[in-house]
Amino acid sequence: MSTAHAISINAQRVRAHYDRVSKWYSLLCGEHIHQGYWEGVGSIRKAQEQLIARLAGIAQISTGAAVLDVGCGLGGSAFWLAEHFGCSVLGITNSRKQAELAWKSCRSRRLEHRVRFAVLDANILNVASGSFDIVWALECAEHLADRERLIQNCLRIVKPDGKFALGGWAIPEHDLRLSQQALVDQLCSAMLCHPPARLSEYLVWLKSSKLTDVVVQDWTENVRRTAAEWVRALENPLVRLFLRFSDPETQSFVEGCRALEQAYRTGALRYVALGGRKQ
Repeated sequence: MSTAHAISINAQRVRAHYDRVSKWYSLLCGEHIHQGYWEGVGSIRKAQEQLIARLAGIAQISTGAAVLDVGCGLGGSAFWLAEHFGCSVLGITNSRKQAELAWKSCRSRRLEHRVRFAVLDANILNVASGSFDIVWALECAEHLADRERLIQNCLRIVKPDGKFALGGWAIPEHDLRLSQQALVDQLCSAMLCHPPARLSEYLVWLKSSKLTDVVVQDWTENVRRTAAEWVRALENPLVRLFLRFSDPETQSFVEGCRALEQAYRTGALRYVALGGRKQ
């Protein structure tokens, strides 16, 4: 991916995109706009909730834990953690529209005593040091150019002996074929993402941040069906109508689902989950 493209994917563009289309995401996808873990489930919502549950296992979330959800989207993970573990959760997003929709759902579920939302830039993470038991970043790092800085900031915010968990994309350790690289470039351009890191890079960043008891899991085979389900959803008449009247950037983002499905199928992209404990 060219340097010019990488520079063009900035917080302002990502914010503008989610401000523009989050209402549609809430109508079409519900509160979960991340991928799912397919094992013994038949619906995408159940798969998405199962992915949250598995990441919660990596984070070793305990009852009543204080959680910072970085890149909270529409609040789906925050609500799940509050309802299943009694967690107090602060979800942060750089989109005011996402925060508004998340607050609306929060009030309708009567979770205001446990869940809050704020508009903050994950590139900076202006949150007090040592203020959370767990910092959680689910499919957020892809929008940030400096993942090492993200991890350092997350570990700064975690209390001693607190936990960090991250789920998202990684590219294989070997060099990609030209066709594979083209798929990853298309995907990143369409979905306003920076080039994915290698798993080995994440491990270096985690260790340099003094994270111990590191857990690494590759969920690709269980996650990849989500992209195929999204591709099928593109045939929904409501989605087709939405795309017909949407701007070119939004059309490109939605069509990026096809590139994602191919990237998984051809081995150009992996889905990994990482976590550990702060010393």
